[in-house]
Amino acid sequence: MRRIPPGSNRIARLVAAGLALVSWLGASGCSSVRCLTEYDEVLDVGTSDLQRRVELFLLDMESKAGTAAGEFAANRAFYDAVQVEHIVLRTRAQAVPNNALMVEQLDLLGTGLDKLRELHQRGGANGLPREVVEPSRTALTAQFVAILRLELAKKRGEKP
Repeated sequence: MRRIPPGSNRIARLVAAGLALVSWLGASGCSSVRCLTEYDEVLDVGTSDLQRRVELFLLDMESKAGTAAGEFAANRAFYDAVQVEHIVLRTRAQAVPNNALMVEQLDLLGTGLDKLRELHQRGGANGLPREVVEPSRTALTAQFVAILRLELAKKRGEKP
């Protein structure tokens, strides 16, 4: 007959308790443990407003490409204003506990906005021609969609 080492019964109980806790958390679907923050209407509306502003700008730049009005220098104020709006949204998201996923999505949006600014600066007298605007629009739209989907999932009480 095999002898059971001393203390192994205690270890077995600890393992069983740990497994029971993990099973309970999994079965609860995070209903007792908050997986995401509450829905934030200000973040939702602010993101939509920022997207609208960016989209209007891209449409305007397509029509002004190759003109002085389409050059970066003539549009610097847009980039400064959008940067401020982005920082405000990110700060709001960052101030809420358990909101790292939203902050990450906003960081990705910020990177996209920075790239658009860089492309515009490099465009010189050409500004932002259609062949630059279209892929930029696609990338930025994907980021806006990701942010809005996450916020609307919170509104519905869904998990990410």
